[in-house]
Amino acid sequence: MIISLYNSDINILEVKISGHVTIGELKEHLKDINNRQDLPKQLHILTDTIDAIFTSSPNDSKSAADFNYSLPKRYDHIKVAILTDDPNQTSIILLFQHLARSKNYNVKVFVLKENATQWLRYT
Repeated sequence: MIISLYNSDINILEVKISGHVTIGELKEHLKDINNRQDLPKQLHILTDTIDAIFTSSPNDSKSAADFNYSLPKRYDHIKVAILTDDPNQTSIILLFQHLARSKNYNVKVFVLKENATQWLRYT
């Protein structure tokens, strides 16, 4: 399950991913974010995957990154902080981080929410 809520107090889109999640659900989530009209052009996203179980392989990271690139570019810049505490999930996320990196799209992995929030807000 993927739930997102924009926190206007800190200007961060907070996303909670839990349970078994497929690559199709992740792509749908990316498409939904791209279609939203209520988010700022400089988008900061805090994605909590600590309770998620990704039913995907490392090859799916490339598929997700390619899909992300194929979406129309609605935002000027996107920073995504991903929370995880699972080494297997971390490897898949790091691969996505590497594949998705561009000058307008930054992804970074964190264990602590405080560090992730600080990176989103102050760097």
